[in-house]
Amino acid sequence: MQEVPVVLKTRKEVLELANLKKHFPRNIVGGSPNPNQLAVFEELSQHPESLLVQAPVGSGKTAIGYTVQQAHAKARYSGLWYVVPNKALVDQVATMFPDVTRVYGRNEYPCLYFPDYEEFSADDIPCLSIDCAHRVDMQTGETQDPDAEPCPYYLAKYKAINESKIVVCTMSFYLFNSMFSRGFEPPSVLVLDEVHRLPDIVRNALSYDISDYHLERSIILLEQVGEDEAAGLLYDFLKKMNRIIAGRKRSNNPLKILTESEIDDLLNMLYQIDASKLQRAATKAIRKALAKANAEDIKTLKQLQTIAFDLNRYVRSFEYAQSTEDHSALKYVTYAYREDELVGNEKVRQKLVIRDYYVAPLIKRILSPFTLAYSATIGDANIFGYESGINSRFVSLSNLFPVDNTRLYFASDAPELAAAKRDINEPEITLERIAKMCKTHVGKGLRSLVIVVSEAERNLFVEMAEMQDLQVVTYGEDTNAREAVNLFKTGKGDVLLGTMAQYGEGLDLPDGMAPVIHLLRPGYPNPRDPQAQFETQRFGKAKKQRRGRERNEAPWWLWQYREVNKALQARGRNIRSATDCGVTIFWSKSYSNFLPGGLPDWLKPSWRSGRTLDEIEDEIVEFLG
Repeated sequence: MQEVPVVLKTRKEVLELANLKKHFPRNIVGGSPNPNQLAVFEELSQHPESLLVQAPVGSGKTAIGYTVQQAHAKARYSGLWYVVPNKALVDQVATMFPDVTRVYGRNEYPCLYFPDYEEFSADDIPCLSIDCAHRVDMQTGETQDPDAEPCPYYLAKYKAINESKIVVCTMSFYLFNSMFSRGFEPPSVLVLDEVHRLPDIVRNALSYDISDYHLERSIILLEQVGEDEAAGLLYDFLKKMNRIIAGRKRSNNPLKILTESEIDDLLNMLYQIDASKLQRAATKAIRKALAKANAEDIKTLKQLQTIAFDLNRYVRSFEYAQSTEDHSALKYVTYAYREDELVGNEKVRQKLVIRDYYVAPLIKRILSPFTLAYSATIGDANIFGYESGINSRFVSLSNLFPVDNTRLYFASDAPELAAAKRDINEPEITLERIAKMCKTHVGKGLRSLVIVVSEAERNLFVEMAEMQDLQVVTYGEDTNAREAVNLFKTGKGDVLLGTMAQYGEGLDLPDGMAPVIHLLRPGYPNPRDPQAQFETQRFGKAKKQRRGRERNEAPWWLWQYREVNKALQARGRNIRSATDCGVTIFWSKSYSNFLPGGLPDWLKPSWRSGRTLDEIEDEIVEFLG
């Protein structure tokens, strides 16, 4: 009997409202879409195209993405990818919807080639240069040696690409495979959850570091296998790198980004290196050295592989670090020297760092023809589009939780915490005041989450809390950030303490676990930081100084946009359901410059100003009582 060919439904047919409702997961509370989920489905039904959604906490974003993927899966579409920032969220999605296939980045899998080094993940090993029996063929699923145990990473990758209908993975995994893996097909449907994190994740993932220590070790390895030409070229590059850094050791800012002429010098060196020859030489050196490599040697071999196989990317990075008639600089490059970083018994004194800055074109390349992206904090869609390259149709949804259940406090006597303006005794005074307020609230049965910016502030708050006999749960040498959260959730401590980087988002404290949140200050970048320097050069407005000189002013509009989104993420840590009540106190006076105007319309009624800190302290007890 002749088979009847399968005719795929069109995108419009798949995204019809009735079809989306049909595939809505029944394990969700209520069993039917809530108003925000229904609003997204109606939008997709009317406009079956890529969509960017700002949806507050409680909108059920994960179920929206799964419904869209499931509707396509039932219509026999392939290449359905659900992408999230980290492993914890991969597990969360897979727990909610067990029929998806989860896959992590290489750093989450052990390496079977070096079983004696348990501290090494698959990402720490120079895999490209190893003839590994455990490697899995991406076409057949077979190992190189039929009797060998499959590499956990490559096996998970094979199943995700070849056997799965819906795959949930981290942003880093999706980025590297969509850019660099042969045979990786562009997805037919791409869902990006917590999409506000994508630009920074891409920047960090495509950051390249080359240290003098690993360059010197790589040169020795190449010489030992007779690859003197490749060793000589790397040696010339090292000399050029050291020469440029030598002039910066006397500078008060060794992280200053490179000048155009310095980039030209390095480019000329890189153009002399034949990438294919270097790869062959590196592979030869790595395979010979692996037989007797110790843990420190393996790190050097990995660095050599990175230099050899990523050379073309280094060259392109340098090219885009230059300003041309077509574009101003799209990447920033910096040299840093540090004399306190030990590798074995030797010090890293020079390090070259290349980072992508303008990642929007790259992100555009890895999007699907149909991409559904969402987050609770998009903010200004135009600025987000510039940062991310995602310029899809934009929808901002209303809040489903009672707005009366939350309050955002800004005190009339808020302290000045900006480094250039604050009192000499700040932030000690403010952190002591926060500790005292937390202690008062503990007496009323209210626990708190305290979020600071720096490690110095975190350590200082611990000292202030000890003076108030306040029990603080935080991370340290014996406890990581996730373990500290779990301890706090079991009832230990009066205050959970962490930096914005650790506890500003991705943390759930429902049911009155921490009904009071204290945000110390905005985390504006240090002007000496390379990214801040780069953004000031690229976006800052020129302002005339004395004697007719010009200097670029910092792009506060961009930095404040990011701080609004951070503040909105942080304030939602204790409002996770319609029954949760919580408050957030914004302590620094600088919040008043941008936060009220940056709040979404639905949240503006919760803003409270004009009260003193003492009045706020009493009102919180009354409100949460």
